Amino acid sequence: MITLKKVLPSFGAQRIKENYSLSISEKSIRKIWKEEGLLKMKRKRHKTKQNLREIKAKWRLFEQMCIDTNDLQDIPELWSQIRALRLPKIQYTAREVTSGMLFIGYAEERTLIYAELFVRRIIEHLKA
Repeated sequence: MITLKKVLPSFGAQRIKENYSLSISEKSIRKIWKEEGLLKMKRKRHKTKQNLREIKAKWRLFEQMCIDTNDLQDIPELWSQIRALRLPKIQYTAREVTSGMLFIGYAEERTLIYAELFVRRIIEHLKA
């Protein structure tokens, strides 16, 4: 098993057991590989998130903003209401990353003019 893992590093325990008709369980195969140091330990996701939190905590207020547009017609739950009530089809969102402050605006179409108006309204609000 150890030589198989060294020759076929991308194969998992289940695949090696099936291909080579081994009688040992997959769990035991993994245990042996772990003892031999043949398994790569993946970095856990929460550590990555923790690193991002540290970076974001160093940013000043309004140093980083994420602005996005969403097509509301693509959401099946909203589509019939948008048509029946003639609701806006595009959602503009701006999120200030450090504080989590969120601004939302709506428009009939995705154009540069509407995007510019949305950003100008945010700026005017912040000035006030």
